[in-house]
Amino acid sequence: MTRKHCVLVLLLLTVNFSSFACGFYPYGDDVRFCFLKPKMVFPKSNDWFFYSNRDYYNRDFDFDSYSKEQLLENTVLWATTYNGQFSNDDIYEAVYKASAAQLKNAKDSNPFIQELNKKEHLADRDYLLFAKTVAAYNYNVNDDWEEESASDIKKRKKYVSKALKLAKSTPTEMLKRRYAHLALRLAFYAEDENKVRSIYNDYFDVPEFRDAIDCWALSFKLQFDDYSVERSIAAARVFLYSSEKRFSVHEFFGLNIPLDEILQQTKNTEEAIAVHYTAACLNDGHALDRIESIAKLNPSHPCLEFLTLREVNKFEDWVLTTQYTYFDLWDYYYYEDSYNPSISSQLESIEAGLVSNRKNAGYLVDIMEKYQLKMNHEQLYRQYLRFIARDFTGLSTEIKKDVTTDKANDRISLFRKRLYTLTRIANDEDPNLEDKLVQETLLSSDYNSQFYLAVGRELERHGHKSLAALVLSKVNQQPDTDDDERYYGAFWKTPKHHRSLESDYYYEYFTYIDVMYSPSDIQGLIFYLDNEPETSEFDKWLCKDVRKERTRLFDLLGTMYMRKNDLNSALSAFEQVDDTLWTSEHYAYKTYIHDDPFNNDFYWKTDYRHLDEVKQKYTKPEIIKELLKQLELVKNSTGNKKAKAAYRVANCYRNMSFYGNAWMMRRYFWTISANETGLEDDEEYFHCKQAQKYYKIAFEHASSKDFKMLALRMQGLCVEYDMSYDINPYYMSYEETQAVNKLNPCYKQLRKEYGGDYEWSNCDRYQTYFETIK
Repeated sequence: MTRKHCVLVLLLLTVNFSSFACGFYPYGDDVRFCFLKPKMVFPKSNDWFFYSNRDYYNRDFDFDSYSKEQLLENTVLWATTYNGQFSNDDIYEAVYKASAAQLKNAKDSNPFIQELNKKEHLADRDYLLFAKTVAAYNYNVNDDWEEESASDIKKRKKYVSKALKLAKSTPTEMLKRRYAHLALRLAFYAEDENKVRSIYNDYFDVPEFRDAIDCWALSFKLQFDDYSVERSIAAARVFLYSSEKRFSVHEFFGLNIPLDEILQQTKNTEEAIAVHYTAACLNDGHALDRIESIAKLNPSHPCLEFLTLREVNKFEDWVLTTQYTYFDLWDYYYYEDSYNPSISSQLESIEAGLVSNRKNAGYLVDIMEKYQLKMNHEQLYRQYLRFIARDFTGLSTEIKKDVTTDKANDRISLFRKRLYTLTRIANDEDPNLEDKLVQETLLSSDYNSQFYLAVGRELERHGHKSLAALVLSKVNQQPDTDDDERYYGAFWKTPKHHRSLESDYYYEYFTYIDVMYSPSDIQGLIFYLDNEPETSEFDKWLCKDVRKERTRLFDLLGTMYMRKNDLNSALSAFEQVDDTLWTSEHYAYKTYIHDDPFNNDFYWKTDYRHLDEVKQKYTKPEIIKELLKQLELVKNSTGNKKAKAAYRVANCYRNMSFYGNAWMMRRYFWTISANETGLEDDEEYFHCKQAQKYYKIAFEHASSKDFKMLALRMQGLCVEYDMSYDINPYYMSYEETQAVNKLNPCYKQLRKEYGGDYEWSNCDRYQTYFETIK
């Protein structure tokens, strides 16, 4: 048996590290930064084309039902008809929720229903009753699962005719077009193109929309129009006017037609703006040219706020996501195993993208200032874009002034405070987190892991690593309960994309500082915890999570020294660890580290031979003490005594590698995928150089032929690990293994000097040969 078969499925036992379903890798909105939520600016809109999800436009949209916001156009039209006398909520309940019986009840508690039952408004009530009746027939005739009944087809035709009769007989212009729209919609679902066109020409073919009804009618008629410039312009008009119909008409805008060709055939400014606006919304890339074009035509057009917010969301995605997570754009949008560029090329790609996108964020500020764009949150957008562009001059002072006078909604206010916090830290204006507003904001942001990640990364950027670690300890600690601040957690990489865990991303602070911090950084963090007085609520909050795990920091410090092979410093650190840690559930000590790393230990955990072999159980400091003792014997003894000590040292070094039972002396995570971690001791961890060295010493100083054969065999095993690492030490084929073994110099020597004896398969032989020099 040449490899230790361990219960490797337990290897996810890193401290406080959340497990994920097999194959999980964060991408897209799992890592995308979005601090300025669309709902903060447009609280009553559920627009598909917000830049809130690259794949689905708006992750909050429910395709099975429509919310009040998505049906707001009709609600507002009814409110306008009644001169704002009734609230949108009352109208929505009457139009979309009330039954026919409720609509006829003049004593209903809903004031809009009461008004509808007055004599002068019975025509409106009867229209709503008819609309509720025909609503059940607004579905496609061609049902993939079952055929539509003949009676339904007849009823739909009957209702089309009835709606058109009512349209002709109704004196009110608004109701006339409402009935005509019902008829047109029913004809559309009946796939009666001639009827749709006929109704549209009779009632809705006007140069400019009178209201939302004209827009809705055109959205249905477009379904039957041919691909053309004219259809693109018409689709753009609907797209601009109706957020409800945008998704249904966006595919009719001719993205394959040159935009200049479409613009040349627009008849007026409004059509040109509609074309620019639609092209911008359908573009996942930059839309600065479209925004500037609209600004030239009408700097006060309301669509500019939507487009500006969408562009801001793009920049915070392209800049802040990559800046704080080190996921590059390709990686977090299109994660595929087949895409595997070098780390250096990824970092170059990230840095180049950051430079370009920061410049473009600044250019959007220039557009806003040049054309003096008029929008509700113009100053907030400018401030955020300047932060993204890292233009900090006077920025924190400007933001703080707005914070103190902020009369906006609570979410905008909190966002501005977070922006102030990030600006102060990014510009190193508050290196010790002493600003009271910064402290207040950090305390009030328990659910926003990405905000804490951003703050931690900015502190790191300026070298404030102790504070950075304390802030990062808050990441992914508390789930969010706010629907508009949905909790997706924060995932991030290191600049060099270390793979000390199952993959190359991190989810909590401890495993992150394990790879990113130096021993002196950890000593500084411990010193901070031990010497910083907790004089305020903020100080207590900041330190509480890491303070609870102070003893683990010494374990981490010792582990870092083990990677340097600085045994005495490692021992000093491990001796300051509370003994309860070695029996805790934090690590897999109960499974691994109680095994004897100085013995061969090639057995299954339940094998009786294994139980007999393990004569002592070890903690981390005990392993180092024993290792130092054996190293001293190697240094100061000769002959078999030196050989035996060297063999035990070699066993320990081998077991502290990727292939052994004490890998936790150097790592906090083990996975069968032997990928380089990026840590300083990868060469030793995966290639067993120290073990090879000491097995060789054991071979050279032993007098027993069997022991010499054992030492050479074990040295050869480590050489096999060394040689096979680049192929894959756990998945080599039999043929590959044989090929490697033929080239193994130790195995060559064994074959030459010992014949076939070295190729034993009985694991008992290891212990037997070892005992020949007792």
